[in-house]
Amino acid sequence: MRHAIALLFFLLVAVPAKGQVIVDGSAAEWGGTAPTTSNDSTYSSGTAAGLNEFIWADAEGDHRTDFNSNGPDVLRVNALDILELRLASSADSLYYLVVTDSSFNVASGNGAPFFQLSIQRPAAPANRNAFLAGNSNNLVPANAEWDFLAITRLGSGNLDHRIWRDSYAASSFTGRVRTGGNTESGYIEGSIPWDSLGGTPGAAILRMTASLFRANESDNAYTGGDNSRGGVMDFVTNTTGNTYGALEPANANGSQGRLDFALDVQFLESSAILPVELTAFEGTLSGNAARLSWVTASETNNAGFYVEHSANGAAFRDVHFAPGFGTTLEARSYAFTTPELAPGVHTFRLRQTDLDGATELSSTVELAVSSDVATLAVTPNPSRGLTNVSLAVPSAQQVTVSAYDVTGRLVTTLFRGAADASVAATLSDVAPGVYVIVAEGETFRLTTSATVLR
Repeated sequence: MRHAIALLFFLLVAVPAKGQVIVDGSAAEWGGTAPTTSNDSTYSSGTAAGLNEFIWADAEGDHRTDFNSNGPDVLRVNALDILELRLASSADSLYYLVVTDSSFNVASGNGAPFFQLSIQRPAAPANRNAFLAGNSNNLVPANAEWDFLAITRLGSGNLDHRIWRDSYAASSFTGRVRTGGNTESGYIEGSIPWDSLGGTPGAAILRMTASLFRANESDNAYTGGDNSRGGVMDFVTNTTGNTYGALEPANANGSQGRLDFALDVQFLESSAILPVELTAFEGTLSGNAARLSWVTASETNNAGFYVEHSANGAAFRDVHFAPGFGTTLEARSYAFTTPELAPGVHTFRLRQTDLDGATELSSTVELAVSSDVATLAVTPNPSRGLTNVSLAVPSAQQVTVSAYDVTGRLVTTLFRGAADASVAATLSDVAPGVYVIVAEGETFRLTTSATVLR
């Protein structure tokens, strides 16, 4: 089964008031902490210029290994392997750093590295392009055709950095691009003025691909290998295994290969990385219980959420903890249902907690529980030996409150008799376990659970 084209969405935070990255083919300024797992990403504050970084950790050793028949020996011995892609942004420029496996071997001429970063802006012109440059025989995903293509190549012996525009109209850009070009560094670094990319993106989403080749003396990509699929040696993808298998055949004889992955990137002008992007927090009543739900668009170092509750203006207290997903760029959904609540106004909020202990409060959700229905509550829950059972009734009537074990066996009757407004009882002297509390009256039947610990 073919691997589906994948899109990854993230928010990259820029700090326009701060400095610029010095483009020197060194990773010294890029101090962010990379993800510890392959084909994963994170946000990190890191550049010496004070800019936040997005870091993609590509799988090590997933580069093409089928270049065994064409091109110079360097293709057969050392196919380039992308280890990281880092992005940062200032008010003036887009910066990128590509970290490879330090196997450039050839700084210029035949076999020199050749990097391509494709960029699609949201306004759709009529003449977008699918093919990458340098006669590579590689295409971007069908929904990621590019408006701008930034390339860095050294095959001719001269560092060539330029932006290809629609219809392959090329123009050099003024930002500096340099490559380490030796076995000690293995870095390719670029600075592209936003003016060369159609202006600053604002809140617009840019769709991007990143791919790495080796060039010949004519600055074209080497192609070849077993059923070639173009000349790309490695590209940013979340597909596991060899890059060859991540290329979709794009023509009948297999000489062209289509990339299967793109990044959806949004740049925000903010001074801090968004640890958790909470897109929804809602609450509804189910009987007299509150059902709370919330959704995150992305999470960074998220330990989880404490649900805080305030009844009738009292101090907030923790009633639930929902573990987070650490760092993820996928939307995540959460839900929690409270026990039956007493009549009154109930206010809830989330306290999001980072792995380092930092916290942030959400907006509040307020729910009003009417007194014209019966309510049943147990506190504390879980308990150690003594559980308070509270029942509020809308009108005077005969009431029975009982406790059952999980098999449905009656354990004890906590109350039986007439109740005018409320009933208070206790569950005690029972073995540890989970009990079902049932309250029955002439106009209602309510159930809840109580957990008794040792």
